[in-house]
Amino acid sequence: MKSLAITPDGKRILTAGGDASIRLFEVATGKLERSMRIPDGLVESPFRSVAITANGERAIAGNAKGYVSLWDLKNGKQINLFSDHKGEVTALALLPDGKQFVSAADNAGAIKQVDMAAGKVTRTFEGHTKGVTSLAVSADGKRLVSSSADTTVRLWDLKTGKEIAKLAEHTKAVTQAVFLNNERVASTVEDGAMIVWHLPK
Repeated sequence: MKSLAITPDGKRILTAGGDASIRLFEVATGKLERSMRIPDGLVESPFRSVAITANGERAIAGNAKGYVSLWDLKNGKQINLFSDHKGEVTALALLPDGKQFVSAADNAGAIKQVDMAAGKVTRTFEGHTKGVTSLAVSADGKRLVSSSADTTVRLWDLKTGKEIAKLAEHTKAVTQAVFLNNERVASTVEDGAMIVWHLPK
């Protein structure tokens, strides 16, 4: 398992599998609700990242061939497929409106914002010099935080696409960065070290 996401009501878990499947489980019983695979064998590959919309009805999943797929969790069917990366899609996050997402790959530092209805990249966040390992959106929907193998954590303005801050006290590849609230971020590296950052306003 490479990634997991929990529905907003806390009742289901979606997992990204190395066997090219994403699976939806009931938390209370552990029962498998459904297993989903990309129907087109040409792009089928292990999934690396998943995220669920705020209403819990849809999900996006990034795979090892650079594709992000959109799924209807009610019927388990793929709705759309986006191809914006050449490497493994290692990081995903949905914007609060549920109509856009940001994604990044393990072989490049660029983060792309995609409008799902149009199927187009609307903005690119550039600054990382190595692959991005995680993405998270603040609760107020105004900021994006990213972590990278380049040892940095970066804070972005989602409205303008501009970098707000480069947080560079880690000395190893950063594996994860998450918002604790709108004012603080926590980040970790592989050896277990963690930093809590107080963000600029």
